[in-house]
Amino acid sequence: MSKFYVGYGHKSIGDCGTVTVFIEDVSFLVAKAIQDTKLYNGQETSTRYVDFSQQRFLDPSNSEAGKALQEQIRTFYIELLPALNQLFMKTFPIQEGQSESMYTKAIAAKAFDVARGFLPIGATTNLARHTNLRQLSDRLLYLRHHPLEEVRGVAEAIENAMIEKYPNSFSSKRYEETEAYMEMIMKDYYYHQPMSEFQVTQDTIDTKRLNSNVVRKMINERPNGKTELPVWLNNL
Repeated sequence: MSKFYVGYGHKSIGDCGTVTVFIEDVSFLVAKAIQDTKLYNGQETSTRYVDFSQQRFLDPSNSEAGKALQEQIRTFYIELLPALNQLFMKTFPIQEGQSESMYTKAIAAKAFDVARGFLPIGATTNLARHTNLRQLSDRLLYLRHHPLEEVRGVAEAIENAMIEKYPNSFSSKRYEETEAYMEMIMKDYYYHQPMSEFQVTQDTIDTKRLNSNVVRKMINERPNGKTELPVWLNNL
């Protein structure tokens, strides 16, 4: 790795090594920043199945007003869950022959599913990412320049850990022009993408092929559930 990978541009070699990174006690915004890539492969603590009433809430303002607001939200979340459970048990009563334990879990999950929409973005969570070395290195370049200080801190901690664990695959070397370019992209365009008016300028849906007998048969006869369409058909 030291001979062919770091500094020599043979980035595909990094695809041959994988790592799992565990990131704990960070805000939802950090989790979303880590996951903001089509190559994300991992898991986050599920707000649909885990009670977040005791989670730490981060307040960037570090103010009494911010803390008070978050605690009001916590109180609302705590009081909302039992009310939702009662409502859903009344709306969706247990069916004959249905497992009581499975029913209780389903009702709780539905209550969590609604209540989690009221959690503050500063609520802390845990997540993991499993990835190859090249993808992690490429993603850290973005995260090091993220507008949010907390994300930048997590990116730096991950990078330092990787340099210590895999010194022949990660380097602290910086290319000034690349760093400046990434800083400009993340600072000016990551969260703010001004759009004066939405217009459809090009229709790429292949309606002719979608309406062909072969394709219609594939769509109409696909079983319900987890049956995926072929990739080429999705692309139409």
